[in-house]
Amino acid sequence: MAANGTIFTNAYAACPVCSPSRAGIMTGKTPALLNLTDYLPGNKSYGPHKDQTLTSHALKNYLDLNEYTIAESFRDAGYKTMMAGKWHLAEEEKYYPQFQGFDINI
Repeated sequence: MAANGTIFTNAYAACPVCSPSRAGIMTGKTPALLNLTDYLPGNKSYGPHKDQTLTSHALKNYLDLNEYTIAESFRDAGYKTMMAGKWHLAEEEKYYPQFQGFDINI
């Protein structure tokens, strides 16, 4: 498969945990700029969790609707978009993928 495709030999993750990395992919911004620097729910407001020894600074528990996402960019270019699987960028429905530029959310 690699002979007919592209081989990526270097990679970068915006953060070592899922939610901030996902927000970075969606917006092209660093987690610090989004004030979303911990996994959700990883914020102290949800915990503390039994294994959590450090506390997080105050951060957003969602990807802000004002952020322009890659899905909105594709939509604006005339594409149809779909999100299937783990969103993990909010717990409240008003921040779900269908409100962040995705036509379909499964």
